[in-house]
Amino acid sequence: VLPTQLRQKFLLGRFGFECACPRCRGDDPAGRLVEAALARCAREANEDPAKAYALQSAMHSAHASICRMQTENGVPMGFGYRSFDDWSEALATVDHALAHIAAFGAT
Repeated sequence: VLPTQLRQKFLLGRFGFECACPRCRGDDPAGRLVEAALARCAREANEDPAKAYALQSAMHSAHASICRMQTENGVPMGFGYRSFDDWSEALATVDHALAHIAAFGAT
C-alpha cells in the first residue's frame, strides 16, 4: 500500500495521468484509515534516527532495483525504468521494491 502522495507521483510519472479515485481524493473511509496508519508509522520511524536511516537505505536499494539513471552527455537527466525479460521477474522485483519504497515514502 503506497501513501497517496507517493502513489500519485508514481502514476503521473509512469503513466502520465492524475488519479481522481475516491482514495486519492480522500473520499474513501478505508483509504483515510490506511493513510492514518502510514502517517503513524512514519512518525514512529522519525523518532528513531537509526530506523529512519535503515528505511532510507532500504528505499534507495529498492529504487535502484527497478530504476536506472538516465544521462545525456554524462549529465543526469532523470530516471528510466529497468527492462525485464518476463512479467514474473518484473512483478517479483516490483513487489519486493514497493514495500521498501512505500515504508520510506510514508515518512
